[in-house]
Amino acid sequence: MNLKLQFAVSVLTCNCLFSSASAVPNNIGIVMSPGEIVVDGSSIRGNSALFDGTTVNSGDTNSNLKFTDGTNAFLRPGSTIKVYRNHAVLESGVAILHGVGRHELIADGLRVSSPMQDAVVLVGVNDGQHFEVMAKVGEIEIHTPSGNLVARIAVGNTRNFAIGAPDQNPSVVKLQGILRQNQAGNYLLSDPQAGVTYELRGSGLQDLVGSSVAVTGTVQAGSAAPGTFQVVQITEIHPLGVVRSTNPTPTAGAPAMSGPILGANTIILGVAVGAGGALIGLAAAGTFTADPTPASPVTP
Repeated sequence: MNLKLQFAVSVLTCNCLFSSASAVPNNIGIVMSPGEIVVDGSSIRGNSALFDGTTVNSGDTNSNLKFTDGTNAFLRPGSTIKVYRNHAVLESGVAILHGVGRHELIADGLRVSSPMQDAVVLVGVNDGQHFEVMAKVGEIEIHTPSGNLVARIAVGNTRNFAIGAPDQNPSVVKLQGILRQNQAGNYLLSDPQAGVTYELRGSGLQDLVGSSVAVTGTVQAGSAAPGTFQVVQITEIHPLGVVRSTNPTPTAGAPAMSGPILGANTIILGVAVGAGGALIGLAAAGTFTADPTPASPVTP
């Protein structure tokens, strides 16, 4: 066979292989592991293709999942994740996701995402009602399935979440923080657990401006004050006995709060939010081995 014919055969073979791979629309990436993993119920050693709806259990070793959109998930041993083209569902265990702003992660039904495309998040799922989130790179946001904001997590912070707080109406919120009033006369409260600012409406607020307060109320429809997330109509408010604000009427851009985070859990839309770290503490401390490097796009 002459060189020209060999070249033509090679080109034809490559084109056929590429066309075959491209003909599988659900091929969304690859999982790589130095040991044995379980993919859709079958034990596999080494690498395996990922498809829309594939379930991966990392077994006794770490697993690295690279997606075609350039994002990357790293699983601790014993973790289980179900993957889709534009999101993944962490069913149990601990995972680091690079690029959560492009490929969101769902934990216990809540959406973990970021306004920053290449944000990095560490998530640990304990069971069907409890999980923890640490923001490693970029601010992380937690939303309900319908898109309502539950919490914002700043870089380096960890929060835990409990789904279906007992005896809680999904529209009820319980907040703590320093009550302040902006220049427009709106009453604002930034809950340090959730990292979200609310506009409060109701009676008896003026006398508590500048105080640490605990608030129970319901989320109301309508436009909130600039810089706030939603309006809360208060049903109960009481001081916590400590006044920590020396500037009870700051401008809208002033810091919301100083001093330590309050101890009790915040409850927002039926989700309890508190300081975390117990479940993902080892991974956050660096015993998760090295973080994976951001993945390059994978051609199916």
